[in-house]
Amino acid sequence: MSDTHSFVAPGAEGWEEFEQTLLARLGEAAMTKNEYHMAQACLRELERTVCKLEGPGWRIRPFGSLCNGFAVRGSDLDVTCCKDAEQDTNPSSSQILDLLLPLIQTNNKFRIVDVIRSAMVPILKVRFQQALDVDISFKNMGPLLNTQLLRAYSQLDPCVRDLVVMVKLWAKAVGVCGAANGHLSAYSLTLMAIYFLQVEPQLHMPCLPTTCFNGEVSIPQAAKVAWSCKLRRVELLYRFMFFFVGEFRWGSEVVSIRVGTRNTATDCVFDELRGRLDSRLHIEDPFLLSRNLHCVLRVENEHVLYAKLWEVVQAMQYGNIPLAYAPSQEQLSRALAGNAKPCDGGDRSVGCGGSGSTSSNRSAPHRVCFSGGGGSGGVGSSSSGNINAAGGLVTVGAALASMDATIGDGSAE
Repeated sequence: MSDTHSFVAPGAEGWEEFEQTLLARLGEAAMTKNEYHMAQACLRELERTVCKLEGPGWRIRPFGSLCNGFAVRGSDLDVTCCKDAEQDTNPSSSQILDLLLPLIQTNNKFRIVDVIRSAMVPILKVRFQQALDVDISFKNMGPLLNTQLLRAYSQLDPCVRDLVVMVKLWAKAVGVCGAANGHLSAYSLTLMAIYFLQVEPQLHMPCLPTTCFNGEVSIPQAAKVAWSCKLRRVELLYRFMFFFVGEFRWGSEVVSIRVGTRNTATDCVFDELRGRLDSRLHIEDPFLLSRNLHCVLRVENEHVLYAKLWEVVQAMQYGNIPLAYAPSQEQLSRALAGNAKPCDGGDRSVGCGGSGSTSSNRSAPHRVCFSGGGGSGGVGSSSSGNINAAGGLVTVGAALASMDATIGDGSAE
């Protein structure tokens, strides 16, 4: 996996179809307005609940994908329960869990799913209104920094959000995501996408200084920079996949959005990084500089990850649509209803089980081209009530964060 190759531009055949398919999938993946409003209602209810804890200053702070601009349909809500000001008399995380648990149990809008006391940070898993899964942690302030940083990147250009979501959709479809199963986390995949945008010569997305982030709601002024991406989504996806199989120095290079340039693990800037001399995929946490995010990735799954990346590259070089992005049932239903037109030629979807097989699926005599979705500026709102993917999910993150500040001021109902 350490060999590097020059960029290979594939033929354009089939790419316009794939572009429209990607845009449609991005639209489907967007959070619905109902999901957004459910998250708002849950945060308000949690804030009312923690206000019943003894003493002033208790708050609920949301973090994660619902606040960083990269949420997709079905995303759960991550929050931490904390006090405005840290004091020596503050209870421990476990003690806060014990104080909050009976209040949640008596609130009929929540159902306890699990209580995880053995984790480094205790987690209370609940379900709100039988619809939204919520992970409540305690005095867990570190993720607030990551959330603020990722939100700043998601607001630079719609392509940032779209690339991250395309990578997440692919990783979930081919089974290479999920720390609990020995794969990379969605957070790690997000860092890989941002790093690629920073170091890709045709893109050069700015590297935002991590030192200016403090975990608050607003984006620091130093992180408000101008940048735009003109590549189509299909080109962006291909270049991402090709970068990590053909150009990235697997085993020595470090994915670091803190540095934002291509460096090897032996560089002094990574002196704190654990396991940096191992021949592994290195991903640096931008704030916990000793944390190498490959720590959850099993060696055998690292090889699977590389193989799955390579399969996408091979499929796209032949003008095929990788199975992970094949038209969904929702798209096919719209096609049958007359919102899409059949095209000549065989089905161009290819599977991920073989070694880059490009054999056509002969069971379907036509390809389906999907109209709508616009150009490279992101996906518009769909008829199903989805938040606009070009700006809506960023707005979701900003709105949730703003609501968090409003609730903290005591002005939200």
